[in-house]
This record gives sequence, structure tokens and C-alpha cells, in this order.
Amino acid sequence: MLISSSSIAVCMIVSVADSLGHSTDSPIAVSVARCYLNCDDIDRGVQTPDDYLKSAKLPAPELIT
Repeated sequence: MLISSSSIAVCMIVSVADSLGHSTDSPIAVSVARCYLNCDDIDRGVQTPDDYLKSAKLPAPELIT
């Protein structure tokens, strides 16, 4: 699978935010998933909300479909 440079950029931004200790909230998880889906990285686009829901954070109704 070919990964676009935009998908790599989104992954880098998320990893930098994680390394700085910034937590992901539900609007950010939705935006990251949307970016991955727009970059045709379907696997990561689906995995992002799943990872957020599996974390110990509050459930987000906008991520449950």
C-alpha cells in the first residue's frame, strides 16, 4: 500500500503531540480520522476512532456508529 506524504504528516503531528504529553480528545480524533480517510489511508482512518474508544477516556457519542 502506498502511503501519501499527507498521511505521514498527520502521523508525525499526532506522534509529536503525544510525545509532548498532549492528550487526544474526541474532536481531534475525528479530525485525524478524517485526514487519514482523505489521504486514502482507510486502515488508519478506521483505527483512529477505535483506538480512542479503547483508551481510558470518556466515551464519545460522535465516534460510535
